[in-house]
Amino acid sequence: MNQQTVNLSYDTYGKGIPILLIHGFPLNRSIWDAVIPSLSENALVIVPDLRGFGKSPVRKDGYSMDIFAEDILDFLNRLGIEKIAIAGHSMGGYVALAVARKARERLSGLGLVCSRVGADSPERRESRYLLAARVLAEGAQVIGEGMPAQLSHRIEIQERIREIIQDTEPEVIAGALIAMAERPDQTDLLADLNVPVLFIAGSDDLLSPPALNQQMHAAIPGSLYFEISGAGHMPMMEAPAETSRALRYWIDVISANWG
Repeated sequence: MNQQTVNLSYDTYGKGIPILLIHGFPLNRSIWDAVIPSLSENALVIVPDLRGFGKSPVRKDGYSMDIFAEDILDFLNRLGIEKIAIAGHSMGGYVALAVARKARERLSGLGLVCSRVGADSPERRESRYLLAARVLAEGAQVIGEGMPAQLSHRIEIQERIREIIQDTEPEVIAGALIAMAERPDQTDLLADLNVPVLFIAGSDDLLSPPALNQQMHAAIPGSLYFEISGAGHMPMMEAPAETSRALRYWIDVISANWG
């Protein structure tokens, strides 16, 4: 690939089998803060910011799921990690799927948190293109005004999300919107992974509803499914104890097969 990768900003916690947590759109690695203490008791938890988000460098030469995935693989190479379990939230799940497509032999487990494997419908794709154009013309507040309420019903979480959005450059937000619009369908990938696959859904999530997650779970024999009661699209922030339990169970399953 000719695309130049980005040296991602990240934090690590704990010791044990390596677990990578990838944030969603248009957020950063801080969304995982409340689940890290529990997970790091028996795993090496690694949380990066995707290119342009949080403290990772901004590049002007494009965004796509493949580009995000190349950044992650280069990042793992820099850390000297050959095999890892990856859990991605929302857009982070799309990135995790792209990593699996490129280098499935490096995955020990795959987790999708409020995410999906299918591509956008034509209508959804067009709406992302239009929104990206608005963000470039009017700024990050276009996303900051309406999106937080779609992600969580809790006011304090909405405020935190809004702060993150306002700290993100419009070009990055627009680039990620276009990347999501143009991502491929990955439905065929999961059945061939042969690693523990986890689905986490929020019971009140309108963006990745439980019915969709149950459908994906049913299509993957042996996969794990957890529904977090009362949570919307941000279960790691809305219900960290329950989300931690789900992730820890997945980590335990992976540990049983580790090595």
